[in-house]
Amino acid sequence: MFKTLRPTAVPLLQVLLVCGQLVFSALAAAAPKAKPPLDVLFLAESRLVVGSLVEKNPAGRLVFKREKVYGQSTDVPELIDVRAEPALLDSTRIGTRYVIGYSLFHRDKRDPSGYAENRKGAILINTSGLQPALFEDSRLIHKILSKSEDWEGRHSAAMKRLLMKALEGPEPALQLLAAAQFVYAPALSRQLASTDRRMFEQRARDATANPALRELMLIGAIERPSEFGEWAGSAISELLASTPSGGYPPGTADLTSLVLLAFDETLLHRYPVPFTSLTRWLHSPQRVFVERSTALLGVLYPTRQANALEEALGDSSLTGDTRKYIDDQLRIIRGPDSGIDTQQQGPG
Repeated sequence: MFKTLRPTAVPLLQVLLVCGQLVFSALAAAAPKAKPPLDVLFLAESRLVVGSLVEKNPAGRLVFKREKVYGQSTDVPELIDVRAEPALLDSTRIGTRYVIGYSLFHRDKRDPSGYAENRKGAILINTSGLQPALFEDSRLIHKILSKSEDWEGRHSAAMKRLLMKALEGPEPALQLLAAAQFVYAPALSRQLASTDRRMFEQRARDATANPALRELMLIGAIERPSEFGEWAGSAISELLASTPSGGYPPGTADLTSLVLLAFDETLLHRYPVPFTSLTRWLHSPQRVFVERSTALLGVLYPTRQANALEEALGDSSLTGDTRKYIDDQLRIIRGPDSGIDTQQQGPG
């Protein structure tokens, strides 16, 4: 077990961190689990269609010509006009066939049914594993969907093999679908063999892989190590030690969500992350990483936290806002009458 030294007197900051962790744990336990994406695609309020893209509206809409409808829906028009994010306008191609999942409804607690009609028309489904529900037409996606119309098919050995093939394939949308289906469908993930678990681990540790895919796989290992393998702690430690701590400019993969997951799960599970793997984040230009690393230092290395913060103040590249934050944390730890003038240790 990973042990840490704890001071006799517990600073106010440590009390707040423990309280914050309890709140985080309670919220995590109470939060509804995401549905497996194949289940979402076959909900009564979902429409799953194969169609060719015939128009792109610069205002943020895509128009598809219907060619095939999955399921029992009879209300799918010949031309399907759906709202889309700007990135999809750039990445999709006129004349190309796609498989799309869309809905005319959104969740609304005010409606007795729990759903209400979208006032602005159809929208592509966007949930874990479907980000959004748009796939390039392929034999593999059709095989997966053909097996997905009932619970037995979605959790069959044949489905497991199809999804593993999707994970190992080149299409990012299919990779996300497959990973989320395993993560949110325990009856399916219990079928994973040792070779499958090794592939999950390798992809989760791959710094060149899609961060959203890595995050899903890491969630699976954190929540169900008996099914995905007991590698979450070491993968998180490696991630915090090697992931770039700076911002992520446009055109590059944004790792923010993945890194925040690593911080939050380390706080929750006390994964043994080395001291230097945390202190490096005190120099990040992103304030949220500075805050998370400060909190974790206080939990995992309470007797070394103040010295780490003082050392970070010697970094002349810190922004004035970050410098003030670190200074405030030091005053909380050491007390307002400590006599330390930390703001003089570097330029503002």
